[in-house]
Amino acid sequence: NGIDKICVRGILSKKLLENKRSCFINKKIEIIPDIGWIFPRFFQDYKNILKNINEKYNTSLLENNFICFTCNWTSIPEEKIENILDILYDFSQNNNLKICIFNCISTYKSLPFDLNTYSKNRNGIIYLENLDLKEMGSLLCGCRFYIGSSLHCAVTSLSSGKYSSVIHQFPLLKFLETFGHLMRTDLYSDNWDDIENILDKLLNVSEEELY
Repeated sequence: NGIDKICVRGILSKKLLENKRSCFINKKIEIIPDIGWIFPRFFQDYKNILKNINEKYNTSLLENNFICFTCNWTSIPEEKIENILDILYDFSQNNNLKICIFNCISTYKSLPFDLNTYSKNRNGIIYLENLDLKEMGSLLCGCRFYIGSSLHCAVTSLSSGKYSSVIHQFPLLKFLETFGHLMRTDLYSDNWDDIENILDKLLNVSEEELY
């Protein structure tokens, strides 16, 4: 129909476009890597950027001493937000790690919860606003691991050799494909009640097990 090529990031998307025909291959539909796998190329100076973030926001984020967390109003039920933050806070206190929360896209700013007040009352929870792209990417490259609802945040950390997990209340195809191709579907969930188990798993896995 006048289309030379369609590129998708996973086999599930390809088979859907092929009308779920298991014994049929449309060579015009190709699987290519997600663009997020090259993001760390743009953040090779992330250690210096982390130093600048510490000076700019009066924080003390050092490589591997903090966890990055993001979520938005579509990915988590409103009634669970404070409970999830409390779990993250307890985890940070028990493991001597900081929790760095930031908004990576505009819709994340619609989270119906006062993160400023919450973070100010809890040592170890750091909420950073109005970060630029270099700052966000540097945090994701320098963190111990990422957990949240953004696929490209997760992929940025993964491609930097760090573990990542996505939790999103809707089982979107992009999550299933990405973690399925990595053979790490255990690091993806559509149930926020799984966050404690996933946090423990992310903490305990070694870097050698990543790929």
